[in-house]
Amino acid sequence: MMCTTERYNKKCKNLTANKTTPIKSLRNELVRDGTARYFRWRKRSVTSRADKIPVTELTGISKLVDIPDCFNDSIQSHLRCGCRTLLCNTYEYKTGKIGGKKFTAGETLRVGSRCGSVVTMVSGVSSIYGLTKRFYRVICPCGKFIDFAIVTWFPSPHYPDRDPLTVEIGVRGLDVNNITQMNIVPLFNIQPSRIAVELKCTNQKMCMLRIEGLDSNPLFDN
Repeated sequence: MMCTTERYNKKCKNLTANKTTPIKSLRNELVRDGTARYFRWRKRSVTSRADKIPVTELTGISKLVDIPDCFNDSIQSHLRCGCRTLLCNTYEYKTGKIGGKKFTAGETLRVGSRCGSVVTMVSGVSSIYGLTKRFYRVICPCGKFIDFAIVTWFPSPHYPDRDPLTVEIGVRGLDVNNITQMNIVPLFNIQPSRIAVELKCTNQKMCMLRIEGLDSNPLFDN
């Protein structure tokens, strides 16, 4: 129940333009939003938000770097053009957009603070969560390029209420910011869902809240 309440509160917060008079501002925004939706329905026109194509790309300033040797084989397996990684140029980015949502690499997950580096994807049939360390763009000699994310994955999530809304990850004393194992993942494999994380030190667990979408897990199909 708290997850759905938090999503509703976030929608109200985004609609509140004037924070000094929140109730009045929210009331006016709801009237404008309802009026706009009504007239779009009368005109049979699509929303401006639907007209925008969500992009998945790396953005911001980049710098030329060397690919770590441990990632050469993984990157090579994703190059469908036949080029060799030794002949490619690799650029590191700080930010990227996945399905139009902005993510930042290298941020530290702290108690009580927002982190833009937490991402999620489906591995097999189940959702997993991780912390993005770097963004790479590999440009081949043939002119093609592919974007990657370097991610340290958290332990598998569990669902105490057996629904895709309540998601917890057991930390058990693990320093989630310094997990040594890292994997390279194509940017298109990551889901365009921003994640709010509540890190509870006393219970040694993290509570994950998707801003968009729901988790995938076999137990929801039973």
